[in-house]
Amino acid sequence: MVTIERELHIGIMTNQELADWFGIKEKSLRSCRKRKLQELKEYADFENLRGKVNITKILKSIYTKGSKNYNFVKEKTFEQWSSSGLDTCKLVADKIKKKYETELNIKETTLYTYTSESKRELWGKAYSSTGGEKGFCIYELCKQVNNECIEFTEEEQEIKQKLLNKYFGKADEKIYCIKDMITTGEITEEEGWQELKEIINLDNSYLSFKIELESLIDCKVVRATRVTNKAF
Repeated sequence: MVTIERELHIGIMTNQELADWFGIKEKSLRSCRKRKLQELKEYADFENLRGKVNITKILKSIYTKGSKNYNFVKEKTFEQWSSSGLDTCKLVADKIKKKYETELNIKETTLYTYTSESKRELWGKAYSSTGGEKGFCIYELCKQVNNECIEFTEEEQEIKQKLLNKYFGKADEKIYCIKDMITTGEITEEEGWQELKEIINLDNSYLSFKIELESLIDCKVVRATRVTNKAF
């Protein structure tokens, strides 16, 4: 491993100083700040502030490029992801914790964050055309049975689609109008999101949709990620 010869110091560190310590650009730090702050916990106690951190206690001052724990989790995320391609970061993190608890001494929240970041590096952002190191991914609603993600049957798919139409289908034209207003600059994307939430009563509609779907198919429903590995 390569060592970055820059030391942490007690007190306020800006994003630029933190990026320098990690040996990356500030732009890169902003894109993966959550994961990097979890990694920082292996080196120091700190307060997370806007655009900076306040280091209160140093555990290890010199950063070793390429966190051993993160690299381990990334490798195991690929190994433990369901062979069906359909899984969730929470279930994969649980499998890693159960199988490698004595080898991996990190908090559950850190393990979940590392698993989520690993998924993004391996398979990219959902629906992204660029994908990741190993392939591509999309989100998919499915059943969770005994800690496994199971596809809906054809009958269950029909039930799901009817409920989607029931709770969200009437918003199609309004969604188009909101998008058009964002495009023309009449409203911002943030304002458009708030408009959409109010139009379809999103918080209540989503909860009602999920409760009714789980009741009709008699099973827990989760948002899983379906990954497709590249063929080499």
